[in-house]
Amino acid sequence: MTNGISDQVLRNTHFERVDLLLKYNPDLNLKNKGTEQGEGQTALELAQYNLKQYHESGRGNKQIIESYSKIIDVLEKHLNLNTISNKN
Repeated sequence: MTNGISDQVLRNTHFERVDLLLKYNPDLNLKNKGTEQGEGQTALELAQYNLKQYHESGRGNKQIIESYSKIIDVLEKHLNLNTISNKN
């Protein structure tokens, strides 16, 4: 794994396991330094991009769309909590 969360890790992560990503990689603002799709993106940017791609291509089934939506929700909440705690 790179310093960021790779596209492959995100793709293979069910929303119930996002807490594991947060546990092992709490700094989700780090940019993905991999050479695969998503290089230079944060985990949140990558999830948002993938969700958009699934919507636009019509390849995303209901489960994929729901999973990415929940991943994005969890990442946004985590980032907001970290931003608030870092300001205090």
